Amino acid sequence: MQPVILPPWCGVTRLASRPPTPGRACSGPTGPLPTEVAAYPTRNSWLNMTSSMKSMSYAVGIDLGGTRTDILVRRGSVTQSLTTTGGNLRLDDPGRIARRIAGVLDEVLTHDAPVRLCMGAAGADDPRTKEVLARELRNALPRLEAAEVLSDQRIAWEAAFGGTSGILVIAGTGSGCFTVDTHGREFRTGGWGPRVGDPGSGRNLGMAALRHTLTRAESGTYSVLADGVAKHLIPGISLFGPDPVSPADLLGAIYAPDFKVSSLAPVVLEALEEDCPAARDVTMEESQRLASQCKRLLDTFPGEVTRVALMGGLALSAAYVRMLTAVFKQQMPSCHIEVPDTTPVTGALRLVTTRT
Repeated sequence: MQPVILPPWCGVTRLASRPPTPGRACSGPTGPLPTEVAAYPTRNSWLNMTSSMKSMSYAVGIDLGGTRTDILVRRGSVTQSLTTTGGNLRLDDPGRIARRIAGVLDEVLTHDAPVRLCMGAAGADDPRTKEVLARELRNALPRLEAAEVLSDQRIAWEAAFGGTSGILVIAGTGSGCFTVDTHGREFRTGGWGPRVGDPGSGRNLGMAALRHTLTRAESGTYSVLADGVAKHLIPGISLFGPDPVSPADLLGAIYAPDFKVSSLAPVVLEALEEDCPAARDVTMEESQRLASQCKRLLDTFPGEVTRVALMGGLALSAAYVRMLTAVFKQQMPSCHIEVPDTTPVTGALRLVTTRT
């Protein structure tokens, strides 16, 4: 049997079934290495080749939001963007979420390559819940070699600050405040979920708008907000006029199985853009409560954190951002408010490419 010559950087120069015969070049430390060694890669080239092979695996970043799910898939230098319906781990079956995401990914994972995944999910604060979802993802995606499930706040913070200090304020379907200290420890305020309510969120704005609209329907008094909400609930009707819709009709639409209260957030923000006093009052109250949550977190790091990033669907409204910024400045004069041009799903992709 011929000797097996290993690269010298492995620390072993010969593995053979018998000692070298007379006249054969010695492969031990006392003699020159055989010419066969030149055919092996150097240590650096071997590591570079391994790194290149790893880069050709799929890196998947996922943001599981309450309304929709954003997905980024990267292989080499090519990145694809996908979108599917949302979910919440506090309310939905993790297995169903995993199978739905696997079905979307199967359409783009066309190469027989391993998959590494990082998901930020609404409701993924409980370790057991995260473990269950990670297991369901591995069951649904047999090629999955690494899966990390984090909170939606964690990936959004990563997208906003890229590892530097700052407080993230999420204002979308839900809301909450979040930061990570220099030791990697996570801190948060809010993010209580739909059953309790999230200040400044789309759900809370919608709920406040519903209460306002029903009150106006019962009293017969007009507001831009109430009229807009009524027309959103029952298209083609009017809350005011000779034949106004009744509160009972509104309640019927509100309690319809497919109605989502967060769908009223754009109606509130549109009325706010029109300078409707009722919309301004609703948004102001929710903004103050959200600012109070942020201040509780900011007070945990006195003098250390001054940047506050606002992300989420509501951050797309200029009127909402103006009001929230003014309220934040009033409660926290030293903070600097910014609206990053990144999205949370980019944070998930960044984490999966830097951690594995």
